[in-house]
Amino acid sequence: MQLSNNVILKVISIILVLEGLAMIPSAGVAFYNNEQRCATAFCIMAIFCACVGFGMRKIKYAAKRYRPGEGFLIVIFCWLFMIFIGAMPYFMSNHGYSFVDCIFESASGWTTTGSTVIKTPLTQSLLLWKTVTGWLGGMIVIIFTTALLPYLGIGAQKLAITEIPGPDLEKMAPKFGDIAKITGGIYILLTVVFFLLLLPSRMTIYYSLIHTLSTISTSGVISLNAAQGNLILTNYTQAVLMLAAFTGAMNYFVFFLIFKKRYKTAIKNYEARLYILFFLTGGTLVSISLIKSGVFSSSADATGHAFMQVISFGTTTGFRMSDLSGWPTFCKTMLIVLAITGGCTFSASGGIKVIRFVVVYKLIIRGIYKRIHPKAIKPVMFEKKPLPADIASTITSFVILYFGVFMLGSILIALDNMDMETTFSAVIASISTNGAAFGLLSNADFSIFSSGAKLGLSLLMLAGRLELYPVIVLFCRSFWNPDKAKA
Repeated sequence: MQLSNNVILKVISIILVLEGLAMIPSAGVAFYNNEQRCATAFCIMAIFCACVGFGMRKIKYAAKRYRPGEGFLIVIFCWLFMIFIGAMPYFMSNHGYSFVDCIFESASGWTTTGSTVIKTPLTQSLLLWKTVTGWLGGMIVIIFTTALLPYLGIGAQKLAITEIPGPDLEKMAPKFGDIAKITGGIYILLTVVFFLLLLPSRMTIYYSLIHTLSTISTSGVISLNAAQGNLILTNYTQAVLMLAAFTGAMNYFVFFLIFKKRYKTAIKNYEARLYILFFLTGGTLVSISLIKSGVFSSSADATGHAFMQVISFGTTTGFRMSDLSGWPTFCKTMLIVLAITGGCTFSASGGIKVIRFVVVYKLIIRGIYKRIHPKAIKPVMFEKKPLPADIASTITSFVILYFGVFMLGSILIALDNMDMETTFSAVIASISTNGAAFGLLSNADFSIFSSGAKLGLSLLMLAGRLELYPVIVLFCRSFWNPDKAKA
């Protein structure tokens, strides 16, 4: 593959400047809390990123168009570089973290997974850094990349190759750069709103910020159970956190339509309505199971905990507000299914996404109908229009690929000889970017795995965050040698 080095250098320069600026708040917190080693690490890395990044921006590059595959390479390289640079503050803080552990923490942050391999609590500056990377990875980085690729001569639609281009999105595709700017502003505005809503909840300003960034990005970086000593989880606090997580996993194109005052179109959004229905159904079923099992003393407590965990897992935020070890198997299974499903397309959540599951369901129903009526013509309808065959094929391929990666990942992680529940839930937590797991991982501690397994789980996080294809194509011979590839 022939890819201009100048393009790679241009991407690196932008990443370095972005990460350098993102380290400044963490450096400030480190100085304020007298975390000298962390302060030194953040300052060194911030100065390095700024100097090298701004210096490289002066490099000229040839404007040309690249093949979609080369666009994938730029995207995956961009993320790998961000993860590598993001790992340096952990490593340079001299807390005894291995480099593999630092890579895992950085990948967990940037991919909005939120899991950890560090047994001791992170310092406040490192916790803020992980949360900031999660916030950036949740939406801003995607929007940034969406705006960057056309600048490099690559169509913005290439990033959304596995998404369903609804009728409104198709009409506005030529203005994708404007959409990116507006949704970025909406993302920031929602962050500010939920931060202000958390301030009256008897949290400190620091923890209000941490939890806002963790929920709106669906990263769930901080463990609510572990933070009990630093905050009071009132009903109001929990309601705000769940609303923030629910909002973060919503299709941001709906917010874009609201911004454009197209309220009727926003309300009629098919995926958004299904998204709400999924959570209502899942929360109701889990509530009934908890009430029947008698895990909680009252039906109100059972219902409250049920809906909080359903939202947490379904949005792939991964907050654990209850001890799930004693929950019925049915509840755990429902939570895993919700994590695999995920939120909406064009959102901060992970998972397969609601709309893809619905399309696959419709394809299955059509297949059954065609078995009964072989000569019948029955198109799959989406928003009252026939679903194009190529889109249906792309979605089907994605879902099959998703479960294929899950099975392969489970086989490889099983080499660590953990029990089945631990192995499967670790892979699901990583590929769905949910971060919460069961079995030996009930305490959210992934340090039990070997270095090889940690790197494998990190790769699964990245694959899940980038919707598989940009990572999978790197392992295809035809990607690197298109002229020599066999048919």
